[in-house]
Amino acid sequence: MNKFVGPALFCLALTLGPGARAQTALTGAGATFPAPLYQKWIASFAQRSPGAAIEYKGIGSEAGAQALRTGQADFAASDGGGRSGSDLSHRWTGA
Repeated sequence: MNKFVGPALFCLALTLGPGARAQTALTGAGATFPAPLYQKWIASFAQRSPGAAIEYKGIGSEAGAQALRTGQADFAASDGGGRSGSDLSHRWTGA
């Protein structure tokens, strides 16, 4: 699993924390392997922040990156281990 996903979800939780406004919605897409874990995190977060709706679609890392680039997702995840952030940057920026 990408070592940046946990901290990213933590930052998301801080952003949308208990004081989140009603009907805040985020859509994520990407890696299928960690999707069950993300679903558990999202469900736990939803219990604490009922006004925030977060959805994660396990459609594969490349498809998640494409969804992010095309605006179909607000965030994307990859479980591509052994790659540095600079190696993955082209996936998110389209460079």
